[in-house]
Amino acid sequence: AMYTNNSGEPLAWMMLPQRTSGAYKATFDGGSHTISNMRAVVNPNAGAYTSSNEYAGFFTTLGDGAVVKDLNFVSSTAEGKYAGIVVGAIGGTVMGQAEGNTTVSRCSVAADCTVTGLTPAGIAGTVYAGKTNPSIVEDCFSRATIAGTANTAAGIAGAVCRQTPYATSGIIPAGKVQIRHCYSAGSLSAPTSNVYVNGLVGLHENSTLDLEKCIYPDTVPGVKSVSGALTNTSEARTLEAMRESDGAVLSVFLNDGRAASSVWRADWFAKNDGYPVLGKSDDPTITSWEDVGQLVANKQIEGEPYSPEHDGSSPEKALIIDSPEGLAWLEYAISVAPDMFKSAYVKLSADIDMFGTKYTGIEPTAPADAGSALPGNIEKALPWVSICESDDGFAGTFDGGGHTVSRLYRSGEGKSGLFKALIGGARCENVVVAESLLESTDMYCGAIAGEIEWSTVSGCASVDNLVKGAYSAGGVVGRVGSESSIEDCY
Repeated sequence: AMYTNNSGEPLAWMMLPQRTSGAYKATFDGGSHTISNMRAVVNPNAGAYTSSNEYAGFFTTLGDGAVVKDLNFVSSTAEGKYAGIVVGAIGGTVMGQAEGNTTVSRCSVAADCTVTGLTPAGIAGTVYAGKTNPSIVEDCFSRATIAGTANTAAGIAGAVCRQTPYATSGIIPAGKVQIRHCYSAGSLSAPTSNVYVNGLVGLHENSTLDLEKCIYPDTVPGVKSVSGALTNTSEARTLEAMRESDGAVLSVFLNDGRAASSVWRADWFAKNDGYPVLGKSDDPTITSWEDVGQLVANKQIEGEPYSPEHDGSSPEKALIIDSPEGLAWLEYAISVAPDMFKSAYVKLSADIDMFGTKYTGIEPTAPADAGSALPGNIEKALPWVSICESDDGFAGTFDGGGHTVSRLYRSGEGKSGLFKALIGGARCENVVVAESLLESTDMYCGAIAGEIEWSTVSGCASVDNLVKGAYSAGGVVGRVGSESSIEDCY
């Protein structure tokens, strides 16, 4: 407010560089930080744009060799003839033939950003083909609201074309424009027509454009190409499909064979409404469900996918589990506070799928064997750590409520199962373990528990599981010890 005379409107951003001083040609590393409340607005005199005021964005233009990376924008605005939140034009010069070799990488534009202009887009208003080298936009996303003033609005780039000097010569530049591994999911509109209202690129002409493995909403086309060479391996998806498994499924597509979560990952921390996000170097490492349990217990996963209402000290105060994160929390809580939780009353209130697509970016595949429901890639599931794996066993009451825990994967040393062991009067009842691979390389293994001692398993089932044990393996329990019983199970 001190800079805006209490107008409530952000101070206008003096864009980099000022148009009269040429294009930005250096490297700008945002360090995965966020710029908020940027207002990059061109105010043409009497509505007339000139060559000195037509580009609007955090940058006006990016020239030869420029690199902009790891930069995020929220609550920001760009308005101009050629407008994008990140940059007005990529590969542009004041007047001349840019060589290219310009890159915008790992930049994001949030849903509360807006862009207005003749060729407006979330990332770049215009991308010019370089004379010899490519102009590249990669691993970026925009969820901004894009409003064209004529017939163009696009998610990533408003226009892809050649620069003015080429138009008079009729030459198609040798340098490609490459837009790869990006997605858009924002609102697009234009008042005069929707011919250039497209999910990725509004208008493509007189240049070579590669659209590689990008995603756009299925309500609009991806690009309108009127001339020049186009290679397009992008796909349209519903917004609901983009958010499947909190963006994990789309992340697999965008990573395109690169290591899981190396660039794109699911929206673990509920920061992007379930759409994929760009991974960061300080993201937690998740190698098992115990890691997830620790994040939940430490309140590091925003939105609190599991927060116990009770302490489990009695049936009336049972720990109610309704999600994979809740089951992971239970395993972790017992490992760090066994005196508090290993004898708890626990009740499931929902079916729980433990494949872990949200954290691995891998979807379960069809069964490899006819007549089996076990996923063909079950060994790619996020590894399960048996409840009480770091202790001697669970001594409480676990009531599955008739629900199913499916797609557990656990292989390694020690007793193996949903529980490592049930001991000291424990009772596990009314739960189904299904479509799981449970293996002990040196001990006992069962779908419900590796071993039970002085305990009861009642009304439980093991369905379509593969159970392996070095000493003994059972569909329900690996080894039944003293004063224990299995009843009404299959």
